[in-house]
Order: sequence, then structure tokens, then C-alpha cells
Amino acid sequence: MNLQLNGKSALVTGSTAGIGLAIATALAKEGAQAIVNGRSDLRVKEAMRASGATDGIAADLGSDEGARYRETLSNARHPGEQRRHFRTKALRRNPR
Repeated sequence: MNLQLNGKSALVTGSTAGIGLAIATALAKEGAQAIVNGRSDLRVKEAMRASGATDGIAADLGSDEGARYRETLSNARHPGEQRRHFRTKALRRNPR
């Protein structure tokens, strides 16, 4: 299948296991820059390895800090801005 996702970014929440991990894996295989999300560093790192995702966020995206991640992602003008943000913010510990 060719979904023409090269150069596109995809944030898959709840993607450290189950259907979320399967979706992130499929998107990465189709050429998307998949970004996985979970609540712990270890699970996000494992999901990145398993799925081929380019980035990961260890945070509760339902929290205030997680909402800031989502806002920064949606306000980024191009994938390079998104990647810079994720390099500096990715894999931070969940403050809870």
C-alpha cells in the first residue's frame, strides 16, 4: 500500500502498546515521521525501537504540560520546527 506519507508527521497518542503501536508502526512503514507517545521514558523508547518512529514524547498529553506539547506541535510551521521541539522536549519524565 502506498499512502504517500513521505515527509508528513503523525503524532500517535497512546502508542506504546496495542492498536496505537500498530498504527505508529504502519505509519512509519508508509514513510511518515511517526511520533509515539506514552507515559514513561522506557515504554516510549521501546515503542520507538519497535515501530521505527522518529521521535517520542513521554508525557501525559491530558495534563497541562502535555497540552503545551500539543500546542507547540500544532503551531509549528514546518516539520523542522516540530523536530527541534521534540529533540529538546522528547522523553521528559511525566511530572506526576
